[in-house]
Amino acid sequence: YQDINYGTPKRINNGFTFVDGSSEITLSQGDFEVHYSVLGNQTTSNNRVESQIRLVLDGVEYGFNANYSQRNNTQDTGGVSSFYLLTGVTNGQILKVQTRHVGSANTIISSKIYIKRIN
Repeated sequence: YQDINYGTPKRINNGFTFVDGSSEITLSQGDFEVHYSVLGNQTTSNNRVESQIRLVLDGVEYGFNANYSQRNNTQDTGGVSSFYLLTGVTNGQILKVQTRHVGSANTIISSKIYIKRIN
């Protein structure tokens, strides 16, 4: 798996801290709703690609999803998204989103994360 690095956040609340260009999001204590996605582009071959994405908290996988996102040279862009509810997070835990592909070579062209503290 490779870590997904994020640019400047659009909005930040008191539930987490983040450094631009980093893959690590430091959470505060509470419960969080997390939506995350990645979009990829097939770079070689005329073959299928399965995009995989996972949510990791302090090195432990909490959420996983996969999708056959690219089919051939014509349908060569696609992605995968997922949602997870993290409960009982303690102050200072590190959240990451990671991705990988199975099949032909794939380049990440976009990734997004939405984090909302719900308690």
